[in-house]
Amino acid sequence: MHFHDIASAFIKSMRGSDPNTAVYWLARMIKGGEMSSSSHAA
Repeated sequence: MHFHDIASAFIKSMRGSDPNTAVYWLARMIKGGEMSSSSHAA
């Protein structure tokens, strides 16, 4: 799955008030290394 697809699923789960699914997608982003400080714009 592409990062943008995972991020989209995470946001949709947060908007849909589904905390368990939001935590799942957040964990997928972290596990995939997408949450490293180098991936954030300054």
